[in-house]
Amino acid sequence: MPRTNAARSVGPLTLGIDELVKGKLLYVDPATEVAYYGNVDDPNRVLLNEKKKRSAVGRVKKRLVVDRDPLASRLVQWRRKACKRRGPAHHHDFILSNKSLTLITNAHPPSISTATKLASFLSETPAWSSEFAQEIIDVIVKYDAELKELRKNEGGKKKKATTEPPSKRQKRSTVPEEVEMGENNEDVMEIDEDDDRAMEVDNEATAFTHDSTQKHSNIVNMTT
Repeated sequence: MPRTNAARSVGPLTLGIDELVKGKLLYVDPATEVAYYGNVDDPNRVLLNEKKKRSAVGRVKKRLVVDRDPLASRLVQWRRKACKRRGPAHHHDFILSNKSLTLITNAHPPSISTATKLASFLSETPAWSSEFAQEIIDVIVKYDAELKELRKNEGGKKKKATTEPPSKRQKRSTVPEEVEMGENNEDVMEIDEDDDRAMEVDNEATAFTHDSTQKHSNIVNMTT
């Protein structure tokens, strides 16, 4: 009896490479030489190494890194004074812990602009807020005002430096054109003669120094 599960010929089978391989293959667009995942004709192709844009939704704004350390230094000074005011029985963590200090210096200023916002931001009690929150806000507000004024002055200086015309270059002292052309040659000759005399004096001084050194060496040899 013939086998019932025998394979039957159905003619030539043609499959594309996209059907044989799972996933999208890497193609290069011949017109632009840009690489894609997916065929050039594929409407759903993906650009190779396409950078996904980060969504601004949910991103927490923070204070600039360069502005954090100076503010932290001021808050530490305030905390030290507050500890002295309350006495040694109260640890500085009760007033402002290091963790809370870091949170404040990293926070975006508008998010802690009031005592209520600051207490909520640090999860502090109403008693803490009534005693310390406003003092901390005052330190932050004063620091931000000084920082704004400083940057305003720096910006004005930079703008002034770019708008001012460049200073005139100092004229180099050169020999007058008349001297170079042959006029007033006597002055030039006098200058040359002075230079020659100066060189002769230098040579005589050098010879005298050498002769004195030689005589001193001979005297030392005779004594020894």
